[in-house]
Amino acid sequence: MDKLKYNLKVVSALLKESIIIIVYTVLESLISLMILMINSLAAKVFLLILNVAFFAFMCIIFSKSLGEKQYKAKMTADIRRSKGNIEDIKKYCKPENEYRFINGLLLGMLASIFLYILLIIRFLIKSKTGIDAVIKLLYFIYGAFLTLTDKSLSVYYLLLFSLITVGVCAFGYYLGAKKIMLQQDKLQKTHEEIYGKGNKN
Repeated sequence: MDKLKYNLKVVSALLKESIIIIVYTVLESLISLMILMINSLAAKVFLLILNVAFFAFMCIIFSKSLGEKQYKAKMTADIRRSKGNIEDIKKYCKPENEYRFINGLLLGMLASIFLYILLIIRFLIKSKTGIDAVIKLLYFIYGAFLTLTDKSLSVYYLLLFSLITVGVCAFGYYLGAKKIMLQQDKLQKTHEEIYGKGNKN
């Protein structure tokens, strides 16, 4: 039961963090929609690639920041836990806000939550025309590429394309944590150079 409550807290915390990425998704989807109104095919392809690249870049920047924050929270909590002060641990340590690699994957999945819900609905209902239009509009950031070739394939490939969001979020999240790890290693080496190994003072 405690593990379930913990996991629910983790998901809830990440869902709040994913709202910014969801907003970026909507904005970039609208930009893709406007790009498709351009007459030149070459210009369309170039701008769509640029649009997706910018979206991926923003996902990485945001998730990197979260990775840094959560890794710092983990380090601080580990120090408090090592001191064994139960009251201090209960008051200041929030495991749901601490770094775990899987959080990066969950962040990307939660950022795509509306797409997944619509895809599930699409495969459950018989009349698919209306829901297809909603899905394409919601995730036009990727679906725009498919409208240049075969429109009927758009919905089927959106789930695969959404993995881009999951991948870049996980990558950015790890990069943020790795940055803090390297900073700590550098500080540790500097400390050892000045005071010698094993000296904690």
